[in-house]
Amino acid sequence: MTFPKALIQQSVEHAKKKNRKRRRDKTRRVKTEIDSPESNAARKETVPTKTEIDNLESNAARKETVPTTTEIDSLESNAARKETVPTKMEIDDLESNAARKLQQEYQSTLGDPIADFERLLHSAAPFIISSWTNKNQQLDGSLHQTQLPKISIQDVWKWYEAPGNYGLEVKARDSPNPNGFPAKSTPFSAYFIPYLSAVQFFGYPQLSYVGGKNKVDTDPELIFEFFESEPPHERKPLHLKIRDLINISTSNVKVFGDPSKLESMNLHDLHPSSWFAVAWYPIYRIPQGKFQAAFLTYHSFNQYIVYSIPIDSLSKTFQMIFFPVIGLQSYRTENECWFDLRAPVESSSEETTSSTTSEILIERSRAQEERCRTLNRNSMVLSTRSVTKDQVSRVNYHRDYEFFINARLIFPASHLTLY
Repeated sequence: MTFPKALIQQSVEHAKKKNRKRRRDKTRRVKTEIDSPESNAARKETVPTKTEIDNLESNAARKETVPTTTEIDSLESNAARKETVPTKMEIDDLESNAARKLQQEYQSTLGDPIADFERLLHSAAPFIISSWTNKNQQLDGSLHQTQLPKISIQDVWKWYEAPGNYGLEVKARDSPNPNGFPAKSTPFSAYFIPYLSAVQFFGYPQLSYVGGKNKVDTDPELIFEFFESEPPHERKPLHLKIRDLINISTSNVKVFGDPSKLESMNLHDLHPSSWFAVAWYPIYRIPQGKFQAAFLTYHSFNQYIVYSIPIDSLSKTFQMIFFPVIGLQSYRTENECWFDLRAPVESSSEETTSSTTSEILIERSRAQEERCRTLNRNSMVLSTRSVTKDQVSRVNYHRDYEFFINARLIFPASHLTLY
């Protein structure tokens, strides 16, 4: 069957119109969707305008370069700290100056000594430099040990290293007057080496349970003891002797207790009864002259004096804690100046009359006699005290003390025989 040509052409034209209409409807529908409010809102949320893009970029740049208020405060605080916090070198200088100032203050407390033996007592007192981070905390000699910083016994022994290596310098003055009364004198420096003479460590009483009640033992517990028995020319300086004792066996007959206590104990751990003695033997003097005096000094771990100085820039307070001489014996001081009375400084004034000077000398002589008597009594109490060892009460035998006493020691200024 054959279709007319005109009919075929008409069918083709009709199909083309139908396709064109379909495409127009589709285009109109898409345009309507694009122009609708919902489409605009969605497009606004997802596609920013050029102005919005510029604003976002500007804000991001400011966020990278402009600090917040917190950041500004932090930067200012860091800058302030950088200006006020000293460097390590500055801190070392401040601490060194504080230590020197404390030592100068301590030296000034000597004042006007009655006799040169007081200069020796002053120089022979060991001290420790310590510091507190709380600058409002002040110390004085009346405070209990628990209020002190944690100080090792080793710090006390360490002070003796310098005099053990180079000698302890004591400034004195020769007196040409044989009767001990003041006269023009020549200054000199005497040097002594320290040797450990005796040490006793006591611990606090133990708390026991007796009859349903707690009971505290009245006597402190002896935990370590050493009394030197070697002759002076065979001894080592104190700091070396301490080192040797620490390394010896606990079974050594020369010691009682554990020698490691000499380095492990703290001041807080020691009972107030704890003490030690140091023998000071002469080595030389400048300028040369007669010099053969020896001394035995006694020290308590419970009796100390504290000098303090604050450093505001470090928020610290530095303290010098020193242990004064509480007991003394001497040997071969005859015909030397150590116990010769010294004229008071004010007696050199032209306004001071001879009668006034005489009265002052009498008063100073009495003061010296009482001072020597107290030092002698304290040394006797410590050297001859009764202690409990292994539940047996025994009297101390302090060889150096016995030697000094048996040498018929006499204090020249007071003519006080000490035995």
